[in-house]
Amino acid sequence: MTAQQEQFPVGTRVRVQSAAALARFRETWTFHHPLVPEMLPFAGREALVESVGFYHGGDVLYTLSGIPGTWHEACLQFGGTAADAVYELDGSQMSTLADFYAEVSRVLIPGSDWGKNLDAFNDILRGGFGTPEGGFTIRWRSHEVSALRLAYPETVRQLEFRLQRCHPSNRASVSADLERARRGEGPTVFDWLVEIIRKHGPGGEEASDSVLLELK
Repeated sequence: MTAQQEQFPVGTRVRVQSAAALARFRETWTFHHPLVPEMLPFAGREALVESVGFYHGGDVLYTLSGIPGTWHEACLQFGGTAADAVYELDGSQMSTLADFYAEVSRVLIPGSDWGKNLDAFNDILRGGFGTPEGGFTIRWRSHEVSALRLAYPETVRQLEFRLQRCHPSNRASVSADLERARRGEGPTVFDWLVEIIRKHGPGGEEASDSVLLELK
């Protein structure tokens, strides 16, 4: 069993999520350590992580210097500058697109519920969904492994699935993409993901989001 890993080690500067994000968490979280009203005024405040604990070996809980209460990881984000916020994806854990989404859930937005599709991933990169609105870095380790596993076989599988669900007006285009993938031509799932991330970085259509991609 893989040991649980905190996103914010002791001493990390973090920022409490926005008031709107805290309100959403308070409405949807019905288990241990609820977010109490006295904690809401600290929305947007920055502090250092004072201690890290694991509830029965699972959910990560934090205490912060100068801010009362016990905080869930989903209620925090990196503080300081965008350069301080680095999220490391482990490419060795990805064999399918679903595995990539699971890694995004584990690393970028732990504890958050999201659509787990390409459009929803694109939204996450705009910030404010548990990620810093001022930008951040995605460090994709073992990306060569991901590139091999998210190559044409997985691309064909995803396009076959897309063809089953797409609007009739899009079937010709998706069918053409599928035939290209079957021939080993065109972008792969790995290429799709890299393109989406880079769209939010230097030279991209949404460069103002200041998302950097490091392929390691």
